Amino acid sequence: MQRGETPGNSDRIPNSERFLGAFNRIDKHLRKVLNVDREIPFMRMVREASESNHLVLRVRDALADLSELRNAIIHDSTDGHVIAEPNNQVIEEIERVLTFLVDAPKIIPMFQRKVVILSATDPVTTALEYVNRYAFSQFPVYSGRDFCALLTTNAIVHWLANCHAGGVHLDVPVEKVLPFAEDTDNCVFMSRNKTPFDVVSIVRSYEKKGKKLGAILITQDGRKDEQLLGIITMWDLPEVYEKLGLTMDSVI
Repeated sequence: MQRGETPGNSDRIPNSERFLGAFNRIDKHLRKVLNVDREIPFMRMVREASESNHLVLRVRDALADLSELRNAIIHDSTDGHVIAEPNNQVIEEIERVLTFLVDAPKIIPMFQRKVVILSATDPVTTALEYVNRYAFSQFPVYSGRDFCALLTTNAIVHWLANCHAGGVHLDVPVEKVLPFAEDTDNCVFMSRNKTPFDVVSIVRSYEKKGKKLGAILITQDGRKDEQLLGIITMWDLPEVYEKLGLTMDSVI
């Protein structure tokens, strides 16, 4: 046994290998996100990605520190071998960033659930029954297999207020209520392979435009003509933020 070696640790992966393995995965991920070749320097990728990717922006400073350490370990060596072993704290940090960027949980199965949908010809009473029974406030409306719009309880209220003077007939099909929505651009479709980070990003993009997102509808590839696998409403946002270790007022 050589000096400094402890029993049982001879087969342990050196911290330098763990560090470089994690760093290379992050590097590969950023190149895939930006669709660039290996000639682009790492920190240039970080700067460019952070301009449009909230996730990269959040860990930009950590990536800069890790890049400097990687350069010190590799580039300052005269023979191509590592010249230092990162400590355990550094390993924990780079693996945290790796998980944050690359191995983030997917929205399916996190938000996989049976989605209550309405047919365009269903009467408004059907929607109200679901509101009363399950406290739902948004309903995807379809005409056959074609997505029409997201019906919200706010749209129903506006419709009721508009038709009150002439008498309310709740057997009216829900497609007659859809034009009373405050904003028809109130939902997006998202692939099952997206992450909670993508959810936060799209919500923030709506907020920056002064618009309110009602729901995110999840399908296999994010297409409207696919079967719904789940739904994320604004009531689910606290769970999304908690999963990411953020707070609702976090700036990312």
